[in-house]
Amino acid sequence: MKARIIGRTTLAILFITGTALSAGPEGFPDRPFTAIEKSDSGFDSPLHPSEFKNFPRATYRTLLNDYEFLAGEKFYGAVHAEKFTVLPTWFFGPHDARPQVLFAYTRNQKYPLFIILNEGFSRGVADALETREVLHLIYTPAGVYKDIPVVRLLNEYHTPGPRREEKATPSVSTLPEIMKYYPVKPGMKWTVTIGNNVRMMDYEITNVETQWAIGTKRETVPSNPALGKQGTFTIQFDEGRISSVEEFPDASGMPVKKRETILQGPLKAGTRWEIIVDQEKRQREIVGINDTVSVNGKEYKDVIVVREEAQNPDPGINFFAITYLFYAKDTGFIGCKVDTSDSRDKLRTYTKIDEWYMVRSDHVQK
Repeated sequence: MKARIIGRTTLAILFITGTALSAGPEGFPDRPFTAIEKSDSGFDSPLHPSEFKNFPRATYRTLLNDYEFLAGEKFYGAVHAEKFTVLPTWFFGPHDARPQVLFAYTRNQKYPLFIILNEGFSRGVADALETREVLHLIYTPAGVYKDIPVVRLLNEYHTPGPRREEKATPSVSTLPEIMKYYPVKPGMKWTVTIGNNVRMMDYEITNVETQWAIGTKRETVPSNPALGKQGTFTIQFDEGRISSVEEFPDASGMPVKKRETILQGPLKAGTRWEIIVDQEKRQREIVGINDTVSVNGKEYKDVIVVREEAQNPDPGINFFAITYLFYAKDTGFIGCKVDTSDSRDKLRTYTKIDEWYMVRSDHVQK
C-alpha cells in the first residue's frame, strides 16, 4: 500500500509539469453532474467536480509514448467534444462490447484525442457535444490509434464554453507558413515515381483536420507486382514542424511504423534536425529558400531545399551519399535528387545535379 501511495505521488509530480492536456477546472457548476467513480471499497460514490483538480494531468506526448506504463492510472483533462466516431473492433478485444467513441480536441483545440465512453456517459457527452461545452473528464490511458492517444472515460462534467463555428478544412491562404509547404485536402491524390518507373507510390488524402491528415499509400513495382504493398500515412502539423508516420506490413505481414520530420521551422537556411532511417541517424538541413525549380517541364517557385546525409558513415567504406528533397509552396514534395561519391568533397550541390531520383505528378481532382 505504501509503495502504491509513493507511486501515485511520483506520477502526480511527474505529469503535472510540462505541457499538460489542460489546466485545472475553474468554477464548479452548482447543478447535477454525471461523474461516478468506483471507490476502493467497491461501492459507487459520487465524485464532485471540485475533486477533479486533485488528479494529476498527463502531457500529450506522455499519452502518446507511455500509455502502457500509465494504464490504470487516472488523470484529469478538459476537451472540446467534436463528434462521435468509431475505432476498429480489434481495439476492444473479441469479447468486449463495442462502446461509443468520442473524437475531441484538447481545450486549446490543438491536439486530437479519442475518448472511449463506457455505459452511462453517452447522454452527458452528447449534451456537451450539442451545446459546445467544455468537457471535463477523469480518464485512464487506453492506447494509441493512428498516432492519436486513446483514453477511457471514467468521470465527466461539462461547463459552458464559447460557442465555436463549425470547422472547415483550412484553405491554403489561411495556413501557417510552414503548412503551405505540405497542403492537404480531402480527396487529394498524387504519385511519386522512382527512376524510370522502377517503383511508383500512389498517395490519397482521406481525412483532414486542423492539425493532421490521414491517407493511404500504395506502392507498386511494375517489373515485380509481388513486391507491391499498401499502408496508411498520417501528416501532423505541430508547433512549427511537419512530420509524417507511415504504417505498412513487413515481409512477414507484421505492421511497421516509419516516422520522420519532413520540415522543421524556422524556414531558413541552416535549420537542422535529425531523423532515423533503418536505425541509422541522418541529419537534415535547409540549404535552399525561395528557389525556382523545373521538374518535367513544370516550373515551381518558392521552393525549399532540404539536404539529407548520414551523420556517421562507415569509416571503413569509401562511399558517401547525399539526398536533396524539394518542397514547393502550395504543392508539397515535388521530388528529390541523389548523389554518391567515394569522397565527401566530390559530392555535388543540388544545382549541379540534373537527374531527378524521385518525381511527383498530381492527379486532377474531378
